[in-house]
Amino acid sequence: MRGISPRLGGVGWAASFAGFISCIIYNILLGVAFTYLTVAGDEPWSEKNYKREPACNTADRSEVGPAELYLYMDVTKVLGKDSCTPFVVDRDEPMFAGSLFAYATLTWVVCFFAVLGGPKSIGYIALLTATLPFIFMVVTDISFMGLNDLVGGNGGAYYWGSDFTLADGTIYDPMTKINSLLKDAYAQVFFSTGVCVGIYQAYASYNPIKQPVISLAIGIAFTDLFFAIIAGFTVWGAIGFLMATGAPEAYQTTSVGLAFIAMPTAAA
Repeated sequence: MRGISPRLGGVGWAASFAGFISCIIYNILLGVAFTYLTVAGDEPWSEKNYKREPACNTADRSEVGPAELYLYMDVTKVLGKDSCTPFVVDRDEPMFAGSLFAYATLTWVVCFFAVLGGPKSIGYIALLTATLPFIFMVVTDISFMGLNDLVGGNGGAYYWGSDFTLADGTIYDPMTKINSLLKDAYAQVFFSTGVCVGIYQAYASYNPIKQPVISLAIGIAFTDLFFAIIAGFTVWGAIGFLMATGAPEAYQTTSVGLAFIAMPTAAA
């Protein structure tokens, strides 16, 4: 940025710092994802497999689903086993999230070797990391929309914001009835723009001086849009299935709830 104008030097530093903070956050989330990946075959967060702690059978926690308890008690260790409430010093026995620490460390090691060779190694890795998600997303689209259709869910109607008729003949308007879910959906869209915070500017600095920057920026934006539209079928298919089956996890769509509570519940 300083090469464009000396006054823009601070912008470059700010973008790099923002990218660093984003990496810290997302690498922890990838550590959580690694944890789920290694135990996915056993589905320990499912209703039939999860063993609730006695403290979680109290009135205020009895309605909390197994997927939520698994995330906060077994993976991140946020909930104390003796109280089933957020950990408090001098009240609960400290618990070390050893598996999460190990997988988060593994994520940083993988990232280190990914960028070790500079733009050349990043380019090869991008061929894998930019194509596999599209394949996985198509598979999950078919799976979750199939689940939605199997139970007569309205995931598609939720997704497109269209009215539909309930079993009792009344008209259901998703734009007003599930307003909180739509707000969460809008918030999730903004996370996808994170690819352009600091990191892409650093990659772009290795391009030839005459590189068509505007056309590339438009291409990135529309690729992100296309991927978001595909991902919407997966998400709303899962939510439609959960709502049709009366699962309270259908409304766990804020923050990490969508990826680590709602979607695993639907998958189980």
